[in-house]
Amino acid sequence: TPRAYLLTVEAELHHLTGDQAAQLRTLQDLRALVEGLRDFELLTWTATRLADLYSRQGEHSRALDSLLDLAPDAEHPSVTMTRGVLLRRRQQHAQAAEYLGRALATAGLGEQQRVRALLHLAEAQAALGDGVASLYSLREALAALIRARDRMLYRPDLQELTNLVQRALLDPDLAPDMQLVLEKLAVRDTEERVPSVKPLHLRVFTLGRAEVERGGER
Repeated sequence: TPRAYLLTVEAELHHLTGDQAAQLRTLQDLRALVEGLRDFELLTWTATRLADLYSRQGEHSRALDSLLDLAPDAEHPSVTMTRGVLLRRRQQHAQAAEYLGRALATAGLGEQQRVRALLHLAEAQAALGDGVASLYSLREALAALIRARDRMLYRPDLQELTNLVQRALLDPDLAPDMQLVLEKLAVRDTEERVPSVKPLHLRVFTLGRAEVERGGER
């Protein structure tokens, strides 16, 4: 059991540094251990992290199989949240929003999982065209990120959700909070991948047709 917990720390470190190959090896070693230990919390943690990694690698079927095969309780809030993330990555936004909303309504969801659920829910809601709900979810997530002591745990999600970050930085109300979070995390990778995430504040007053162009894009 002590070795298993050490492997969870190692896996999380590889996740934060973006070393997917090392993370996969660690999670596979961890899986071999926890399947013998039958520890509920360790099984759940390993199932959700392994599924999340397979999903990020584009192996969506393998991700869902690992999650449901290994997790001891398919209705656990953490499992429900992870299913929502997997669905969002498969562009099944309506189902993703349903699972993520269900997880957020459950008292047993941990704080880290709650913030991740809010970020991915905001992205799913935006994809569904529900801008108001998306901004509400993102505002709640940002409030939690500003309070959090372990902000670095959310860096991979912010690097993944570049469209969400960009929308926040273009919103006059959310931009200061998002900029503060990015500065605290030093998410330079996101800025390099999406040059337009730098703050741009516009206030447009117009008569008749309203049209704004940025970098040749309407």
